[in-house]
Amino acid sequence: MSENNKYLKYLKYKQKYLELKKSNDQQFAYQQFGGQQLADQQFADQQLADQQFGGQRRVKTIGNTGSLEGMSMQCFWISILDYLRRNGHPELTLRELRTNAGLGADTEHMMFDIDYLVGHPLDRQAIFFNAATRIAEIYNLRIQVYAANRVGEFALTDSPRGLIGNGTHLVELAQFGIAHFELIDEVHGSEFIPAVVVKGTLMKTTDIDPIMKDRYLLLSEHQGMLKILRDQSKVNSVIYEREQKTKEELKTSPELSSDQKAIFLKQHDQFLDKLVQEINAIDTRIRILQEEISSLIVIISEFEK
Repeated sequence: MSENNKYLKYLKYKQKYLELKKSNDQQFAYQQFGGQQLADQQFADQQLADQQFGGQRRVKTIGNTGSLEGMSMQCFWISILDYLRRNGHPELTLRELRTNAGLGADTEHMMFDIDYLVGHPLDRQAIFFNAATRIAEIYNLRIQVYAANRVGEFALTDSPRGLIGNGTHLVELAQFGIAHFELIDEVHGSEFIPAVVVKGTLMKTTDIDPIMKDRYLLLSEHQGMLKILRDQSKVNSVIYEREQKTKEELKTSPELSSDQKAIFLKQHDQFLDKLVQEINAIDTRIRILQEEISSLIVIISEFEK
């Protein structure tokens, strides 16, 4: 092979690496929301959460308590309903919307959980994600979910935590913790008031005993962050395995010289070192959050008795 051809081969592999690196960097910031895209917009404690959200945009939302038409824990679907009723479907009911999504009576008191799976272990179905995707297709929606702090602040210019559908009608939802969603609406909305689960019921924090309010809020924030970190950990594991495979391919590539291999292997090792540091840091944060969540659950359980 001529020196010119070797150089072209080198440029090809360099471009391939840079594209792969860019893709990986985007995955760190734009992760999967239970199979869909996620952004790390909450932190393991309130101080970090304040730093993350401080000075960012505070949005208005259409409030709901998750209860409607005899159903409970339906804030995700109520938020979608709020949008559709204001945009061409004023007579649509929650039950009709859920029926269109393919959901039955067995989920009328279940919160929206993207990771909830049913069916045979070898062919399990994500029924809530599938239902939301079906609604997005029927009504031509692009549903973007943003992780909000307790006062409804987050950066809408950042990547959304979740993305469902690719329709032309944008529906933006604010999610607090793991249990509560509200439609973002700057025109008809009002100040965001978070809701948390109290004795199995979704309640606005304005209706909670002031003595316990902060503990309920902190529990929801921690649970939301734990979900994000676990999803991040899954993504990192996939990236790590892929990078290890790519490294082995480079080692055995007949198209690269020893010097060229050394360049790319060094780049891969540097990337893997950073990735391992990220993995270890997330594992540590997960352990700390689990301990704090367990403590909060014990305190709240004693109060609810």
